Amino acid sequence: MQNKTSRLHETALSVGLKIDIQKTKIISLNDKNIKQTITLKGNNIDEVENFTYLGTNISQDNGTSKDIMARINKARTSFCRLRTIALRWTPAEGKRKRWRPKETWRRTIESELRIIGMTWGEAERKAPDRQQWRALVVASCASAHEED
Repeated sequence: MQNKTSRLHETALSVGLKIDIQKTKIISLNDKNIKQTITLKGNNIDEVENFTYLGTNISQDNGTSKDIMARINKARTSFCRLRTIALRWTPAEGKRKRWRPKETWRRTIESELRIIGMTWGEAERKAPDRQQWRALVVASCASAHEED
């Protein structure tokens, strides 16, 4: 591995590239017991047990459990952020563009809430609770179908 690293360094220099020793790390896959010391320009390159590459967690044991949990946590965080802003979105300029429809999602929801006798604030309080929100949507759909 030391030979390959040295050749990579020489090739990089020949085309005008530099390897940053501070950012360069190594990992030994499936060989936890073998400890190699690899040097570059007289400095030892740090060995790590896991790292993230292009959004994927790579670990020494080559397992996927850490990667799967990291992806689930990222999705959970993103979903929680969406849930809090979904009911409060407004256009950046404060008004719709000329070609956008006058009937917005919020106006549609507000009219449906009026039909079932609920305010926007009450709907916002029910939105984080999935069961309450589902009951609200079912009630709204039922009242809309009664009109048809």
